[in-house]
Amino acid sequence: MSENLEPLVHPYEEWLDTLDPYTLNPIRHKGMTLRDYFAAKVMAALICETLIEGNKRIELSFDDVVKKTANASYDIADAMIKAREVAQ
Repeated sequence: MSENLEPLVHPYEEWLDTLDPYTLNPIRHKGMTLRDYFAAKVMAALICETLIEGNKRIELSFDDVVKKTANASYDIADAMIKAREVAQ
């Protein structure tokens, strides 16, 4: 997905309390993309789950868990965005 076209979540402006004439106010933070926000929410839920295949626990290295969790989080986030677009 193109991050330039995605809606932003939690953008804000921050005013710095300073007398420094070279400080630009306000400082604008663009926030994160909706896709990143969804992926972060999904990742938190996935990390809480135990990886199970049938009744047998799957033993994975930390690196494998990280890769699988990150990939699954963005796959689910993409599906959430697609479902959101269809519903609108």
